[in-house]
Amino acid sequence: MRTRLLRCLQFGWLLLPSVGLTGAETPSLAEVLGLVREHLVGVSAAEVDQAALKGLLDQLSPRVQFVDEEPVNPSAAAEAERLGAVGRPGQRFGYLQLKALENGAATAIHDRLTGWAEGTPVEGLILDLRFAGGSDFAEVVRVASEFLAEPVPLLDWGEGVREAVPVDAGFRGPLLVLINAGTTGAAEALAAVLQRTERALTIGASTAGLAVVYGAYPLSSGGRLRIATGLVKLGDGSSFPATGVPADLKIEVPAGIEKANMAAFARTLAETAVADAGKATEPGRSGGEGESADGPPRAKPPGPSSAMTPSDPCLARGLDLLTGLAVVRHREAP
Repeated sequence: MRTRLLRCLQFGWLLLPSVGLTGAETPSLAEVLGLVREHLVGVSAAEVDQAALKGLLDQLSPRVQFVDEEPVNPSAAAEAERLGAVGRPGQRFGYLQLKALENGAATAIHDRLTGWAEGTPVEGLILDLRFAGGSDFAEVVRVASEFLAEPVPLLDWGEGVREAVPVDAGFRGPLLVLINAGTTGAAEALAAVLQRTERALTIGASTAGLAVVYGAYPLSSGGRLRIATGLVKLGDGSSFPATGVPADLKIEVPAGIEKANMAAFARTLAETAVADAGKATEPGRSGGEGESADGPPRAKPPGPSSAMTPSDPCLARGLDLLTGLAVVRHREAP
């Protein structure tokens, strides 16, 4: 019985507007809590407060959250905490999965792109931001600068509009960005600026619409309360869309299935990397597909990636698009 009472208290006050208590008729939370504490039997005042607090946080989540752990120094994070699966499907294209857009992400991406450029350059890149988050909007500018050739305005998170600072050795080839409803915070801000600057095509489903600035405030009982304190604006001064970043090519996949598809592709990339490393040690062979032991890398006729066919529909569509673009470029080449 007590559990039912607490649940009714927890959720019932959140439904007040639905029972006709709107506008000036809506009672204050303090008034309702006072009456409940005074008259409700079988539940202590502390239990009433706890239930009301949980209901408040549930209603306002994720813009208001308890944070128990201490803040992590992002500069100390390893590349593994920024990047997920990485690889070269069929050796022709690059794939980078970003796990969190925090300080260090741009360096991790730059190092990967530089390493690929020193061998056989990739002909196109897929940046996977599905289920990626982050809160470092300055890092958004640094990552976007890896792909942009002009100092265009990108974001304003309360510190003035920041422009891209193009990187001399940045990637200028075809770029596709994978997004979904699990793309939040700084990660969806990156998707937005790459889409708005017409630098990338987005594939998947609309992002969460949670690109906001957070502040963390200590509580007397311990821990901190994380609160959305500011809105992020795009380079043209418009507010970040509350409905998220829309996909240019819409492909909606249930979250559980999408995570399983991504995990399967990550395993395929890892297995392929091990196999390629073994081939590189064989006599008379160099390291990768399209490379010759007797000279510089030789061009491989464009075509579908034969090394792997992902079950992930967003990724499969992306690889098909990159393959088609490669075919057109090779046909147009003198």
